[in-house]
Amino acid sequence: MNPLLPNLAAGSRNALLLLFVFLTTSLRAGDPDAFVDGWLAAQRSLKTWSADFIQTRSLKALKEPLKTPGRLWFAAPDRFRWELGVPAQTIALRDGNELLVVYPRLRRVERYPLSGNGAEAWRGALALLDAGFATNRAALESRFQIVSQDGAGESRGLVLEPRAASARRFMTQVRLEIDPKTHAMLANEMRFADGSALRNDFTNAVVNPAIPDPLFHFDIPDGFKVVEPAAP
Repeated sequence: MNPLLPNLAAGSRNALLLLFVFLTTSLRAGDPDAFVDGWLAAQRSLKTWSADFIQTRSLKALKEPLKTPGRLWFAAPDRFRWELGVPAQTIALRDGNELLVVYPRLRRVERYPLSGNGAEAWRGALALLDAGFATNRAALESRFQIVSQDGAGESRGLVLEPRAASARRFMTQVRLEIDPKTHAMLANEMRFADGSALRNDFTNAVVNPAIPDPLFHFDIPDGFKVVEPAAP
């Protein structure tokens, strides 16, 4: 079981995590409508994105939170590579109609088909990623309720709640932190129904970098076990 999101099936955990890891955008200060409109306008020019991050996982059972470095790459509309740990302990890739979650140390690959009958649960989870890159208010608000904006000075926040009951079973709220001067994503934080929280603090972000196509592929080595977990 992946220790990052212990209350979800592996595919759903990683899908929801990846959604919010890749909520890269820019916002401008002002009233709530201007704040959201600035975000949506920025999405239209975002083609690729890369960043380092420190992931902080807070659990009620732990006195100290767990901190792990990582790296991510994204290419519109739906390709990404997410690595957690250095060297990577978990690698998640989406390219088209398939999601792969790779555990190099365990020599294991989980394959999640996103097309055809039986894949509705995985498609539903990753559909939230599309909302993160919405270019119009209707698309955003079809999946999220915009609760509030907060912060001042060097950091502004946008607080979102998922509309889907299936998503709220696991995740109750998301807060995005943005630098209002540079429009850079500073951090995002997710709060889960079990009381735990997951925060990603981004550094070295690059907007629209050239990302080699092979980065979004993974050739499964001989000796790796490949499984297709059942949908939740």
